[in-house]
Amino acid sequence: WEFAKFVAGEEGAKIYSDGFAIPGRSSDETLQAIVAAEGMPEGAMEALKVENISLDRPAMDKVAEVNQMLGEQHSLLMLKESPIDEGLAEMGTLSAEIQAE
Repeated sequence: WEFAKFVAGEEGAKIYSDGFAIPGRSSDETLQAIVAAEGMPEGAMEALKVENISLDRPAMDKVAEVNQMLGEQHSLLMLKESPIDEGLAEMGTLSAEIQAE
């Protein structure tokens, strides 16, 4: 428990961000460590700041099943085992089938 509190705390977040990784708990100080990395584009601080949080999928029945299917289809696209247009069409078809069950 002590380790979890440390990692989730400000000091742990600072150490994590010093490695140019975005910690779960961010502040101007931790984000500044990341944007100071060589090669970070101008304006990166504004891009990294969380202004508001919204769900990318609605909370409703079958969301887990649709999400799993999307992950599987995404993997096929990334592995180039499915053409993009066909993969997107398949996602739509499978999503409709799952939601109709």
